[in-house]
Amino acid sequence: MAFGFFINQFEIDETKYHGIVERNRNNGRKGGAPIGNGNAKSKQPKQPSGLNSTQTTQNKPNENDNENDIEKESPNGDKKAIPKNKEVDLSFVDEGFKDAFREWLGYKRERRESYKSDKSLKMCYNHLLELSDNNPQKARCIVEQSIANNYSGLFELKNYGKNRKPDTEPDKSSAGIKSIVFGKQS
Repeated sequence: MAFGFFINQFEIDETKYHGIVERNRNNGRKGGAPIGNGNAKSKQPKQPSGLNSTQTTQNKPNENDNENDIEKESPNGDKKAIPKNKEVDLSFVDEGFKDAFREWLGYKRERRESYKSDKSLKMCYNHLLELSDNNPQKARCIVEQSIANNYSGLFELKNYGKNRKPDTEPDKSSAGIKSIVFGKQS
């Protein structure tokens, strides 16, 4: 019998298990875990909110409004940080680019990302100008591509100007399909 050792160990484990079960059964009859134990039931039920008592005073609104954050120095050395909930000054942005740049900043705000200083904001705008070759329509396409692809930054357009058909030419391939489907020839 090669398994005699295992059978003896199984019997020892079973008697040990039944001893633990009997001990837990007796403790349960006495009322559960001892009082000093963290698993013991407390005398009073806890508040649903997790607080021990009710609130006696009203919370006052925070009047600070993070005004101190404006004067802090940003990591890149720019002294004036952009407040999170304030409207950003876009006076340095050309009129043709303002809508596209505002759309980009709104997208960044939705992603809970922001430019930490005026300097970084201006650098982003200059990058947009460089990518778009100072063309407002191309800048709008760059912003739309970045938003559509869930980019965290602005990147050069893919296939800009390539594979584009002028809007004035009629689509000849659709005329051939129409004649096949509808039996008409133009």
